[in-house]
Amino acid sequence: MDMDLMQAISDYGLAIVGCVGAGVAAWKLLHFLLKDVIASLKKQDSIIVDLIDKSTRLEIMIQRMDSKLDTLISKRSRPLLKGDRAKIEDEE
Repeated sequence: MDMDLMQAISDYGLAIVGCVGAGVAAWKLLHFLLKDVIASLKKQDSIIVDLIDKSTRLEIMIQRMDSKLDTLISKRSRPLLKGDRAKIEDEE
């Protein structure tokens, strides 16, 4: 290994061999660091998908409750809308 390195230095020069070595070291360091980051991002991706699904379900439930509430309010206020105020006032 040492002879190959010395031969490369004598053939290409110290600057080029040093740059290639630094590039290899940076590449290995980057892949070592990103290995954990990629695993974490995959976990977060599934968490985000689950949160979006739960948010959609909650929004649908709120719309259903709002629709039921509107129906209930319209049924209770029908006598007032039909003009039966006189009956209600007489009962009071």
